[in-house]
Amino acid sequence: MKILISAYTGLGNFILKTPMINRLANLYPDCKIDLVCGFSWGADKVLEHSNLINHVYWLPITSTIVHKTKQLKSLANNGYDLIVLPFDSTPTFLLWGVNFYFSDSKIVAHFNIYNQGGLIRIKRALSFVLLSNVVWVPVLHGRHEIDLNLDLIDVLSYKNYTENRDRKTIVTYDSTAPVSGLPDKYIVLQPSARNGVPSPKTWPISQYHSLAQQWLKKHPDYRIILVGDSGDLNALLDHPILKLDGVVNMIGDTDFSQLCMI
Repeated sequence: MKILISAYTGLGNFILKTPMINRLANLYPDCKIDLVCGFSWGADKVLEHSNLINHVYWLPITSTIVHKTKQLKSLANNGYDLIVLPFDSTPTFLLWGVNFYFSDSKIVAHFNIYNQGGLIRIKRALSFVLLSNVVWVPVLHGRHEIDLNLDLIDVLSYKNYTENRDRKTIVTYDSTAPVSGLPDKYIVLQPSARNGVPSPKTWPISQYHSLAQQWLKKHPDYRIILVGDSGDLNALLDHPILKLDGVVNMIGDTDFSQLCMI
């Protein structure tokens, strides 16, 4: 059994897919699970030190149509039995491409039933008609993201495991990864997200700054370590929080295993 999962997503969202991947491994004990990724946001690192992922393929979303076509044809030669396309990690070109080039594969994909805009309705109807090789699974509002991902797998066995699902997430890393310069006592803050792109899910940096000042004043024996990827640092350039006495800036200076060790 060969399985390909679309993983065009960030680190946190991919962690919420690990129960789905573990479910697949339990459902098909001898399967080989591959990922196709396009963003260097760490999704490929989460299960790097596990036996759940066989191989990671890279197909950047910014690639030319010619390159994407060539890569999809190459992936199709692997003879995948199942393609899994989650709602938040599947670019449009991949959804249409696998339906065209992976005609012998079973494909399960999410679709949004709530967007009622006229153009969206037309696109959705066309998708249902033209993407005939896809088994569609609805994205239900109010449902936890872990369960949305598991819905894609439950449709394969035609059972609903909502009440008895294993929702435990999995993260693996190299426990021997060297980390230097750590103080004896510290707390960790990640003041940015989404590779530094403005997001409503981030707390205002001024609030982090205030929090850091208050914490260091009350706990002078502690240090505050700032973490994140290199893009996150762009959102904080020249901000006073980086110059606070007691703040250790490690944003962009760690790989995934080092971050886990910290």
